[in-house]
Amino acid sequence: SLIDGDLRERPEDAGAWIDRGAALSGLGRQDEARLAQEKALEIVNQSLDKDPADGEAWWLKGEILTAMGRGDESIQAREKIIELNYTPRLSDALLAESYDLAGEGKYEEFQEAFESAMMAMPPGDTSKLAQAWSNAGFALDNLGHGDEALEAFARAAELRPEDKYAWRTKADMASKLGMYSDSIEAYDRALELDPGWAEVWYK
Repeated sequence: SLIDGDLRERPEDAGAWIDRGAALSGLGRQDEARLAQEKALEIVNQSLDKDPADGEAWWLKGEILTAMGRGDESIQAREKIIELNYTPRLSDALLAESYDLAGEGKYEEFQEAFESAMMAMPPGDTSKLAQAWSNAGFALDNLGHGDEALEAFARAAELRPEDKYAWRTKADMASKLGMYSDSIEAYDRALELDPGWAEVWYK
């Protein structure tokens, strides 16, 4: 496979080991996936031993630990990125932190982390901005702030107007809030993009 070829050429490439672990996990070969993840973690830890300020290594470590189900340690790795103010991954780390806080029911802390993440995000990356707003919508809905969730979903749809799922999500939230005119309008936008979307016609 391409991944195995990469590993033969670059056996100390943590990213290739991460990709191998993900591929094996997708095939249901969990024992082999765990071995690949452990090898990736070993390589990253060696990098961090040499340079504790390597922000990219901390990001990779967080990704590996998440895949391994070691959530608390993954959070610590992301916190290190924030502490280092490692710009290329700062917004990603802050976004992940905000979603963790939302999962813990910490509304004000979620807002603060999310706002910091949006300030750190490159303004021209509309796809990433849209995904961030969409994820925030789900987080706010789970926190019981439906009106703010709808606003977040609306921002996502505005940023990515060609995305039928963005309009569908906005429509579902508006319907949940009893805002049926807004809901129908958003469903219509989704159907303009995919006229054969039977599930939305049923809505």
